Amino acid sequence: MGHSRESMSRRVAIVDPLPVPPIAADAGTSYMASLVLSLCAEAEAFGFEPVVRLARAGRPPISPFGSTPVDASIYLDRVGLPDAVTLADALNMPVVTVGCGRRCGVWVDSREGVRLAFGHLRELGHRRMVHFRGPERLFAASEREDEFRRLVARDPETDGRIVATEPDLVRELRRSDRPTALLAFSDGHATWALRLAREIGLKVPDDLSITGFDDDAFAYHALPRLTTIRNSTDETARAAFRMLVRWLESGLPPDESGVVPVALIVRESTGR
Repeated sequence: MGHSRESMSRRVAIVDPLPVPPIAADAGTSYMASLVLSLCAEAEAFGFEPVVRLARAGRPPISPFGSTPVDASIYLDRVGLPDAVTLADALNMPVVTVGCGRRCGVWVDSREGVRLAFGHLRELGHRRMVHFRGPERLFAASEREDEFRRLVARDPETDGRIVATEPDLVRELRRSDRPTALLAFSDGHATWALRLAREIGLKVPDDLSITGFDDDAFAYHALPRLTTIRNSTDETARAAFRMLVRWLESGLPPDESGVVPVALIVRESTGR
């Protein structure tokens, strides 16, 4: 049941510890922007007033919250960030992390998403694949790359390669034995790959099948529309606040983590 703003007596800080705001216009941030909005909406639904904190250059990821007192925090998890219990001890308040499967953390099932996309492309007959990986600072990028490597290692018929930059991807797509399928870290990365393929003269999906991840606005408005892995930012935010409320009510950090399920959504960017 929702609460009016007047009834809110608790504040929660929603913290992105990266030195770049989640609204920044690059290929990996549409999902993060949606996640922050979902967290703000769920904060109000659970009776909190949300306070969004973005990292700035020179500010450590764990820093005081200035003149705005808060009762709890939700951190967008990043490589190198301490676990939630360590953060809680440092900040003297309950903390839940979003993005990594550690204690008091909620994360999307990235490995299952990669398995679904990989299996879909294999069923379509693709044997030469490339993974367009995400930023190294993100746990999800490491998980998705690791799962792709694992699947390729288990499948001797599949030639799988990994690229992280636009020049490397262009080189792969111009090879004589170029990949016929691409698994992108995110829908933003998949849209990026669509543009590069078009500039090179490749048709999607006739010459190159592309899958995304997240099912955000990029996926639906791309031409062709993206086959992707759907995960719900609303469900992620709701799970995070349920865990946070349990901590506040019990006074103890929950001895658990939460995983958000994913689903394959097939559209026009993949084919035989």
